[in-house]
Amino acid sequence: TVGAGLRRDFGQNGVVVSASLPLPLFDRNAAGIARADAERRLAGTGVRQTERDVLLDVQLALNTVDACRARLEQLESTYLQKARESRDSALAAYRSGATDLIDYLDAQRALRDVQRAHRRAQFDYRASVLQLEAAVGASAGDQHR
Repeated sequence: TVGAGLRRDFGQNGVVVSASLPLPLFDRNAAGIARADAERRLAGTGVRQTERDVLLDVQLALNTVDACRARLEQLESTYLQKARESRDSALAAYRSGATDLIDYLDAQRALRDVQRAHRRAQFDYRASVLQLEAAVGASAGDQHR
């Protein structure tokens, strides 16, 4: 910086001219270092939050797959077989004249309801697998089932 001015000392007048040149001999750029350190910590916090979000998404997708698989297995092992047996029994009873046609039709309707629920469970299971694959960044061709 360059400066100029007037000076008066006990009746004497004078012109003062000054020039200064800053030399960073003892400047360790503490402010810049502190700012960079704060930015680094902030970025690290963002990375950890993103990692937690991804892990949560994967865990939720995995839980959904497990729940859908359990529902599908329950329908296949219990309800679907029992509905078929009930329908077959109602058909045999109708053919032998022990029951009315309406009983057989009710059993047939119940079987179709269970089959519809089974197909919906299959769809939900497959959709949940796709969600899990999306959460982990894989595609159906990447996994060996």
